[in-house]
Amino acid sequence: MAISQYMETKVICCPPNATLSQTAKLMKTNNVGAIIVQKNGKPQGMVTDRDLTIKAMALGKNIDSTLVSEVMTRPVISAKAQEGVYEVISKMKKAKIRRMPVVDNSGKVVGIISFGDIVGLLSDEFSHLSQAVLPHRGSSTMKRAA
Repeated sequence: MAISQYMETKVICCPPNATLSQTAKLMKTNNVGAIIVQKNGKPQGMVTDRDLTIKAMALGKNIDSTLVSEVMTRPVISAKAQEGVYEVISKMKKAKIRRMPVVDNSGKVVGIISFGDIVGLLSDEFSHLSQAVLPHRGSSTMKRAA
């Protein structure tokens, strides 16, 4: 299963020279908790609502003059669109991240995948698998242990 089949294609991005205030407003407007910081279509970093809180506000940064590039997480760990789900899970686990940009072969952002997206995908797959291999409830061939 290529990750491109399950990624979110509506990606919210900002340039490295966006201010924290602009970035927070972008998050609010789009109801997202993470934004990909990109330059020329390629990811430069990620900024999350947690980054804004912990790395900026808690340290007293001026949100109207501090650039997102000062608090973004880098280097960016990304997945290639053709990578498999389990490969992406392994990368996320190793990097201890919950969201990951998805890039094409030239390194340009084409989507984003989150841990929640993957959990939903795996849940659906297990449900379909269980329907295929488990006997139906109420079937006369199913016997309960005494």
